[in-house]
Amino acid sequence: MSNTFIILKLQKILFPIFLLPFCYFKSMSTLVIKSVPKEIHQFLKESARAHRRSLTQEVITILEQLVAVQKKEEKISVKKN
Repeated sequence: MSNTFIILKLQKILFPIFLLPFCYFKSMSTLVIKSVPKEIHQFLKESARAHRRSLTQEVITILEQLVAVQKKEEKISVKKN
């Protein structure tokens, strides 16, 4: 059976798999965070709501921003040395 015959049901609409964006086939890692303080959890929920994102997407966005800043700082420190 070829990929063109494999059907995925997404949001009650059937799409042939070859029409899905490539990002659906990338492997993603899973990160589980336990014992998050209530204040941080509440802040993240409110921030996600304000940005119209899921809690997961909000955390990923914040982590992406922090990583970008860290990489920028590392490049600056390498140039100074």
